[in-house]
Amino acid sequence: FSTNNFGSPAFAINHTASAVDYLAVTGSTAGYPAIIAQGASANVSPVITSKGSGSVILQTGGATQFAVVHTASAVNFLQVQGAATGGNPVISAQGSDTNIDLLLGGKGTGVVKFGTYTAGVVAQAGYITIKDAAGNTRRLLVG
Repeated sequence: FSTNNFGSPAFAINHTASAVDYLAVTGSTAGYPAIIAQGASANVSPVITSKGSGSVILQTGGATQFAVVHTASAVNFLQVQGAATGGNPVISAQGSDTNIDLLLGGKGTGVVKFGTYTAGVVAQAGYITIKDAAGNTRRLLVG
């Protein structure tokens, strides 16, 4: 598909010999039009790929909400998984390395925030092992 009297390409559908899986686009009466992976395979995972070192960006109302930026030769990645009722969604480090830390960091002088703070003394019930910004292993007491 082209614009400007066919002078500027706007959307292309490329040929794949013997393709059995595809994307379907459907409208909606409830505000959720969809792009859906379909086909003969039992499990079909759609892939969004940028060109070169470009990013994949999700926006709402024209404002960037989430961006995946390019890392050359990346072998480790982030995985997000939902959960059934009563379960916990998971954000985890995955990839070819055996042991992979998950780094959460703020921008500039910003820090990572967790939950809420309640003053008081609590008996130690255990600890959570973390690494500080310098890579030193630390233990956070849990009550």
